[in-house]
Amino acid sequence: VESISLQKITENIPNMAHSKIDSTDLLKTLNIQDWQKIITVKEDSESDGNFLICHALKHVLEDENKGVCLITLKYDLAHYQEVGKHLDYNLVEKINSNKVNVIGPTSSDADDGGSSSKQAKKFKTDDKAEFAKDFFKKIRKNIREMKKKQSGYIYVIIDNVDCLLDLGIPLKGCLFLINMLLNFHERVNLITGVNTTTNDGQSIATALCFISDMVITLNSLKAGSCLSGLMIIQRLDTPAEQYQFKAAEKGVKIFRPGECSSVNNGSNFRLVC
Repeated sequence: VESISLQKITENIPNMAHSKIDSTDLLKTLNIQDWQKIITVKEDSESDGNFLICHALKHVLEDENKGVCLITLKYDLAHYQEVGKHLDYNLVEKINSNKVNVIGPTSSDADDGGSSSKQAKKFKTDDKAEFAKDFFKKIRKNIREMKKKQSGYIYVIIDNVDCLLDLGIPLKGCLFLINMLLNFHERVNLITGVNTTTNDGQSIATALCFISDMVITLNSLKAGSCLSGLMIIQRLDTPAEQYQFKAAEKGVKIFRPGECSSVNNGSNFRLVC
C-alpha cells in the first residue's frame, strides 16, 4: 500500500524507497520529554505534519517500558508500517509484542456483510452519537489494557484529531475526547495533529494550544518557493524556535532561517527525516 504522506515528502526524489532515513536530528530538535502531557502538531491547509507524528512514534517505541495507543483517523496501519520501515522500526512487530495498540473507526466483519477485510464505516445521522460513545469507550479500554502491559508512560498518538469531524462527531465531542485523555492518568500523554482548515479545526487547535506543553506549527510557503514550509516550535516559558524545511534527497532537510545562503546549493542543511 502506497504511503500518502511519504509520497508527498518524496515527490520527484529518485531512489527514496531504498534509502534509510536518519531521524536523529529531528528528534534531538523536538526533544520530547515525558513531563510534556500534551504535544500538538498544528497544520495549515497546505501542510501535512504526519512526518512529525511518525517521528514521535519512533521516539516512544525506542523505550521498551513505554506503550502506544495509536489512533488512526487520517492514515491507516499500512501507511504507518511503510513509513516505519524508512524510520528503521517494524510497527507490526511492535503490535505483536504488545507495545502498540492501533485504534481506528472501523467496522466489524459483521457490519460489512461478512467480508474478512475491515472498511471505514459510514454512519447515518442517527448513528453519530452512538458511534462517538462506542469509539471513546474503545479508546479508554485500549489505554487500560496498555497500562497493564507496560510499566512506563503510555502515549496516545492521534494523527489528526479534527478528522473526527469528518466522521460526524461534533466539535464538543472532539473537545470531550481531549479532556478525557487529559484527565485519564498522570502517566498517559497525548500527541496529536490538528488541521486548521475549517473553523471547527481552528477551534480544536486553539483549545489544544492553551493546554499543550509543546506546540509545533507547520505553515506552508507561497507557491513557487523552493522551500516546503516553516516549522515553529513553542515550548512552555521559552522563546519560539523557528525552522524552515524542504524535500531533499533522503527525506526532509531542516535549517534555521539564514543558515543557508542558497537553498538549492548550500551545504548547511540539517538532515532530519
